[in-house]
Amino acid sequence: MKLMWRTKFWLLWSVALFMSACSSGQSAIQATPTPLPEDPGLTELTYTVAQGVIERVIEETARVVPVQSNTLSFGRDGVVSKIHVAIGDIVTSGQLLAELKQDEVNDDLRKASDDLDAANLAYTTAVKLNNKLIDSKRKAVANARDALNLLLPGGDNDVIQAAQKNLDEKQRAVRTTDEDTATAADDATYAITTATNSLIDTQYDYSKAYWNLDWVNRYGTDPANPYIFVNGKYIPNVLDAEGRHTYEKAFASATDSLRSAEKAVQTAQRTALRSKEDRQLKIDEATTAFEKARKERDKLLAGSDNADLRDARATLEIAEAELASAMADTLSSEKKTVDAAKRAFEKAKQAVADGQIVATQAGTVASMAIFEGTNVTAFTPSIEVADPTKVEFSASLSPDNMKLLSEGQSVEVRPVTRPDLVLSAIIRRLPAPYGQNGGALGDPDQTTRFTVVDNKGFALVAGDTVAKVKIILERHENVLWLPPEAIRTFGERTFVVLREADQERRVTVVTGIHSDQQVEILKGLRLGDVVVGQ
Repeated sequence: MKLMWRTKFWLLWSVALFMSACSSGQSAIQATPTPLPEDPGLTELTYTVAQGVIERVIEETARVVPVQSNTLSFGRDGVVSKIHVAIGDIVTSGQLLAELKQDEVNDDLRKASDDLDAANLAYTTAVKLNNKLIDSKRKAVANARDALNLLLPGGDNDVIQAAQKNLDEKQRAVRTTDEDTATAADDATYAITTATNSLIDTQYDYSKAYWNLDWVNRYGTDPANPYIFVNGKYIPNVLDAEGRHTYEKAFASATDSLRSAEKAVQTAQRTALRSKEDRQLKIDEATTAFEKARKERDKLLAGSDNADLRDARATLEIAEAELASAMADTLSSEKKTVDAAKRAFEKAKQAVADGQIVATQAGTVASMAIFEGTNVTAFTPSIEVADPTKVEFSASLSPDNMKLLSEGQSVEVRPVTRPDLVLSAIIRRLPAPYGQNGGALGDPDQTTRFTVVDNKGFALVAGDTVAKVKIILERHENVLWLPPEAIRTFGERTFVVLREADQERRVTVVTGIHSDQQVEILKGLRLGDVVVGQ
């Protein structure tokens, strides 16, 4: 301790000597003192509690874009060969806009087309040959049957020949029954169509008669000529009893006709149903008769022990089997070849289509990201076609902001070139999942769209017009407020430093709406209170 006090003493003594020397050396020169400016950092800002309107808003920058636009791209990689349009050109739906170098894929398409033609020709030829084979086998069956009939005992009057004749008749009956009943079913179906058309006409006549009578009952005038020109003016054309009776009679007649037409439709439907049931029944009966006749014929033929007859019977069986085999040939190999050629042709045709950009809507070429000779990647946006006559504002909002909005909500739009002009608009589209009109989840277009209700004569140009969009989330009037710089927090406590006369004290406050410029004061302060800023 003694050492410390000694050290401090010698330091003070040395400083005193130094100051004394400086004072004596400059005693002849007296300097004029210059006041130093106050440090701005030491000045405390104060704020006065004000009263007015406070709003919680979302403000974003938006740009005018077309309501309907399509961004088009190539379906495969390649080099751009030709661009047939320029920005600003008007195009129609289905118009070719650009294409890649197509030499190789065009060659593939021509080859695939030739292969398909060859496969179709081969299939057609195979069908013709198979039909010839079937005709030949049918003739062989007929010849074998004739040969067998000649060998049967009794000749033309033999029971076997009679059985065969009966079988042929039953076979023709099956075919005739099928054709006749099919015609009857078609006629019954057509009768339904005719009756339905007649019902439609009758319903129209009934409706006309009904409304004519309704007019007569309501107004008492002729519905066909409600007014007549008499003595220079139009007066109601009031119907007499006979005229009213004419329309009542017409309505009664139309009602009867309508009921008759409805019954005619029901009758035609029942007839068609019975026709279908009768068709199946008659076909079953004819087929059963045919099978019975064949069994009788086969039984008679099987009962003969004649060797020539057995050979003739065997020849007939072989011919019938070969005919059945020819008729059962589906030409599956040739069909597979045609199907494979069709798939190759469709693939080649798709490759050509993938190398083209075709307008999917009528409109104007709004933008273009390709040039002739450039390499492009499949599905990279290349050309945008839009309808410039229908435009709206588009903005990219944060998910936190979009959660607070809803489609149909009103907004204010101020063009940056005319900040004094306020345009009314509504939110037309919020991207999924925030709105119903925003497409599916994962849609590349995540913008929010605003439809202007009245542009007040201000030109909205797609791509050029930029505006500030203001969305009022909450608005309170005649409330107390302070700027955010006047509000302090410590932990969970919100307070201000209130200045009263020369004293300052901390006052806990309850706040409401917060904006970038204002904080609503619900409790703790009065209008005109002075608060020290941070």
